[in-house]
Amino acid sequence: MEDSSKDCQTYTMLVELLDQSWWSFACFGLFW
Repeated sequence: MEDSSKDCQTYTMLVELLDQSWWSFACFGLFW
């Protein structure tokens, strides 16, 4: 599961660059 969390963090980082909070929320919803 750690891999999934790491991927989520990577996506979150990209999200911040893209400024798409909805994706980070969706990522957490899918992985959590």
